[in-house]
Amino acid sequence: STHSITITLSMSMKDCLPHTHGFEEYSPVKDGKKTKWSLRIKSLLRFKTLKIWQAGLAIFIAVLVFTPQGTFGQCGGLIDPQTGFITDPNSVNRTQFGYILIKGDLRPIVATNTFQLVCLGISRISAFFMYPALVFVFLTKLRATLSFLASTPVSMFMSEDMHDLHVYCGAMIFFNSLVHTLFHLLRWGDQGNLNFLVTQAAGLSGVFIILSCLLICIPMMYWKRLQFEIRKYCHYLYYTFAVALCFHAPASAVPNGGFAPYVFGTLLIWTFLDSSYVYLFMTEKIETTVFHVLPTGIQLTMDVSDRFQKSGEQGGYCYVCFPWIDKNQWHAFSLFENPSNPRQRQIFISRCGDWTTAVHESLKRDTNRPIWVQGPFPSPYNNSIEYDNQVLVASGIGITPALSVIRRARQEGARRANLVWIVRDPHMLEFFLEHAYLESNNGWNLIYYTGKQPFVNDTLESITSYNFCVVHGRPDLKNVVPSIIQAIETRQGLPERYIPSKKQEAVIKLADELSRLEMGGTASEQEKVAHLSRCSREMGFLFTDLVSVLDNVSVDELHHDGNLLFDDANSSLTDTDNSDVRYPTTEVCRAYRPDSILEKLPSTACRMTMSRDLMSPHDYAVEGLRKRLPKKKALPLFMPWENHQEAPGYVKQMTEMERATWGILYCGGAKALEAKLAQIAEELDIDFHAESFAW
Repeated sequence: STHSITITLSMSMKDCLPHTHGFEEYSPVKDGKKTKWSLRIKSLLRFKTLKIWQAGLAIFIAVLVFTPQGTFGQCGGLIDPQTGFITDPNSVNRTQFGYILIKGDLRPIVATNTFQLVCLGISRISAFFMYPALVFVFLTKLRATLSFLASTPVSMFMSEDMHDLHVYCGAMIFFNSLVHTLFHLLRWGDQGNLNFLVTQAAGLSGVFIILSCLLICIPMMYWKRLQFEIRKYCHYLYYTFAVALCFHAPASAVPNGGFAPYVFGTLLIWTFLDSSYVYLFMTEKIETTVFHVLPTGIQLTMDVSDRFQKSGEQGGYCYVCFPWIDKNQWHAFSLFENPSNPRQRQIFISRCGDWTTAVHESLKRDTNRPIWVQGPFPSPYNNSIEYDNQVLVASGIGITPALSVIRRARQEGARRANLVWIVRDPHMLEFFLEHAYLESNNGWNLIYYTGKQPFVNDTLESITSYNFCVVHGRPDLKNVVPSIIQAIETRQGLPERYIPSKKQEAVIKLADELSRLEMGGTASEQEKVAHLSRCSREMGFLFTDLVSVLDNVSVDELHHDGNLLFDDANSSLTDTDNSDVRYPTTEVCRAYRPDSILEKLPSTACRMTMSRDLMSPHDYAVEGLRKRLPKKKALPLFMPWENHQEAPGYVKQMTEMERATWGILYCGGAKALEAKLAQIAEELDIDFHAESFAW
């Protein structure tokens, strides 16, 4: 059954918390303006080392283009001192045909007027500006190399998210390639030398470069509705792109260009060796993969090799291939450990695309089939080990990497992994609850169910952890995230304070048994006492001891028995008045059943945790048990899913060292949610890491 009790407190939540004096009241308007500017500055400073290299190379080539010949000896300088433009001082004919001779090679980089000189300057500066991006767009996809470096001290200097760096480099290449091509065409057109596009190595290779660049970048950046496999296959044109770059400028031109043959020749060989290593030595066949089929997805459980376990002890991601679907398709999925068997790794595939739909339709029931797996590879969620306290925000299937972090925190004991999971698929929610993936977590588990279908499930009855809160509705993350931090830092909302002792659990079970007897209505007072005494002995206690515990424990110590499930309408997630804090029922109301006959019963957990003044005498048929109920009100409890206006201000007044112990991590496909979390992290001055599914 589901009950909700509204308690009006005479004091605000701020008055109940120690060590919260002196913090500023949170001002969303003022902080919002500051955050926008700080986010823009932070965006500009992202990948700053790479951007410094880009700027340095742009300045380098600008100096070489616009300085007189011989200024740096044979190393550079293109301007003819006599004409003030870029011409061949030794041959007028070569200049007329659009060439100059540099170190024995003809280069089509003549500029005989100011317009042509400006065009040449812009085209060459754009080329050298994207040089670092051209290198790192390859390096970020060397999976075997990156996996190795992640286990070395070099990882301290690596980018936190290689995919984001790859995307940035791709964008730099796309826009600078367009600028480079456009201004070369304008210059050649002004000279009447557009035939260079087919008669010169620089022009012909440039055609292959720009066409392959367009086919690689446009589908990924602007044509995302195109089938994923088509967009992925277009990405393989990077081989054409890299080979053409090797012939775009002669090697003899160094340092005035000519780096391409060396740089991209090396990258092509490196990429081939890295891919071969992954294919031959990081790929294994799992012959007894267990497929568990759900209405909206599939869960895979597989026994992995010792190499796989050592390479990825916690989380990460892998590529899988199902030969019976397509032998050429490899798709990336987050890995998480089987809580009952650490040697096994699990994957959850949500039905959301052509390939995943084909997989789901091919598996009508639970089965065992062989698959191929590549990996494991490190993911941004591996950054969780840097923080003592984590706020793990997940949407949908993004829960999977969080499970590994929660498992690690449970094993280590010292970390707190607090989960905020936004899920609309009732089957997915039911599956992860039934398999106890979140049990025994020492942080908060706040699950926000946003599905249209009411979540009705008895699984919560068997959950032994008491730090669950299942809410029907969307979270106000600007409140929830800082509230979790405040709850832990002030120690007023520690999850373990909501866990009763074994004796208190026995009292709750005894009260439930009493409710069952009362519902029957046939047992006498003596029979009830005899039955409750027998139940007490079965739990290892005397009946008198369980009754007397009510005299010796304060109401605040019992707290909630956890596992909350309540409507958003009954919570104060959107309230702004802390003087009217609404608490949901703390009964073991695991299923959302308004029509249940159990709704007529008194709330067991409320008897144990809320104000005893709310109880009426007829709630207890056993007179001795009724007499021992304490007659004092419960202290207000800090529940992080409630609205705490002062929470952002509290977090901001924390010291820099205290904030450094916290990290916010997100996994999911909702870009709007990721952007919102990035803004919240910026406002609170807390590190933020995001993991997408776009590997």
